[in-house]
Amino acid sequence: MNIGLSSQEPPGQPVIRRHDLDALRGFAMLLGIGLHAAIPYLPLSFDNQPNQSGVFFALFIAAIHGFRMPLFILLSGYFTAMLLHKRGLKALLIHRCKRLLLPCLLAVFTITPLVIAISIANDKARTVKPSIWNAASKGNINQLEHLLSNGVSIDAQRPKTGITPLILAVSRGQSDAVRYLLKNGAQVDGQANDESSPLHFAALYGRSEIARLLIENGAEPHIRRDDGITPLDLTQYNWKATQRLANWAKVNIKKSEVLDGRIRIAAMLGEAPNVTKTFIERYRGLTGTVLFNLPLFSHMWFIWYLCWLIVLFAVFILAVRLLRIKQLHNWKRLSQKYRLCLIPLTLIPQVLMVTPGSFGPDTSSSLLPMPHILLYYGIFFAFGALNYQDSSDKLVRECWKVCLPTALFLMFPLGIVLGFKNVETGLEPKFIACLGLLISTSYTWLTIFGCIGLFKKLLDRPIPWVRYLSDSSYWLYLSHLPLVMCMQFIIADWPVSPFLKFGSICIVSTGLLLLSYEHLVRYRWLGKFLNGSRKKRVPIL
Repeated sequence: MNIGLSSQEPPGQPVIRRHDLDALRGFAMLLGIGLHAAIPYLPLSFDNQPNQSGVFFALFIAAIHGFRMPLFILLSGYFTAMLLHKRGLKALLIHRCKRLLLPCLLAVFTITPLVIAISIANDKARTVKPSIWNAASKGNINQLEHLLSNGVSIDAQRPKTGITPLILAVSRGQSDAVRYLLKNGAQVDGQANDESSPLHFAALYGRSEIARLLIENGAEPHIRRDDGITPLDLTQYNWKATQRLANWAKVNIKKSEVLDGRIRIAAMLGEAPNVTKTFIERYRGLTGTVLFNLPLFSHMWFIWYLCWLIVLFAVFILAVRLLRIKQLHNWKRLSQKYRLCLIPLTLIPQVLMVTPGSFGPDTSSSLLPMPHILLYYGIFFAFGALNYQDSSDKLVRECWKVCLPTALFLMFPLGIVLGFKNVETGLEPKFIACLGLLISTSYTWLTIFGCIGLFKKLLDRPIPWVRYLSDSSYWLYLSHLPLVMCMQFIIADWPVSPFLKFGSICIVSTGLLLLSYEHLVRYRWLGKFLNGSRKKRVPIL
């Protein structure tokens, strides 16, 4: 038998250790530290006064996010099939329960509350000194009066973003502050650096009463940003993207209020609301309930999804047994033929992830997994499982020379351009959206194939320090976020380059976590809990 997916897999079969894939799995885990360390330096949150290097960090995060988690899930599918082949279904479920489900649940009651507590503490500690932007965002009229009486410009723009006090008041839904600013001469169409106006933000967050107030005070209803987007366009903006922007900007919104407000704003701007809902709109309505949007798992969300995928995998195996399919005829040939069909299938769930201004797949830390996200990662899991015991090592070893350059220097730039700019191509927006989906999917698969080939060529042998990092990566990823957040807060105001801050966070946090792994985890109960037992080497005198 050549694959561990048959109905009667004999446990205890010899399995060749894949040092390259072990290293690659650890690499995918460790990339998460860099990804989270870069978040404060993004150019997306106008409350965080982003820096000029923010574009680099945005591209850095997009490049990693575009392939990292699909790669990890694919490798998990491969190793799941390996474990099934080696130990059998019962042992597989017990092993995954110990290594995935229990650590995930433990982290929910330890690491997740810690992350939330640190986030709240950071927000309270970093109380911004009195400024016209802070006063406008909080609706503090007395402070606004004091600042204006002391000569502060009512249309003062935030450094590097150009955000005005009126835009902040509109975004936060501070109606009284909006009235006060307009009464005292604030420019109703005062634009930020990207030419966003207050009306753009009112439409984005569904602030219908504020939008009416702006229009009554002479706001241009058809004003465009530098990418051609109008306020009316933003009344149809993707909800998931709106949520992300609101989280980045620390704006509190409720879905029902935003969507209802957008309908009223669209009517003000001369367009009747569209009462006919598409399938995608109806689907998003069904997945808008609390159970699908309850953030419990923080950065451990993928472990929760992996638990669901393994349950579905086990159900498949049991169904094959129940149907008494002893062996699929020519299974290896069939798997090589049909597994390639899984690549274009990823376009189907990714349609539901179309988020303007983003690159790569969606994530979800909710209690119930989003069906389309589960399906998306399930395709990668299935691909990995079907490729277990594949013999095309030579092809894999050489393909990275084509796959990685194509992904990084062709697909990635094209995807960024189509996703972030309204390029004058003369093509229909729907065609551009479809092209963007195809490019994003191509980038993901090409990068995955390229990484597998590269690691196969370079690390297909036991290397002690690589094995050590692979073993420690699980602990490092689970525990890194509280430490990274604390370090981000400590060095936030240091007068040094964001690159130096980012590098310091990555190096110091990784070093501290490795020390904790060596002395507190590796040879103790927690290490056994996460990776199995390890025997400490006794030095030979």
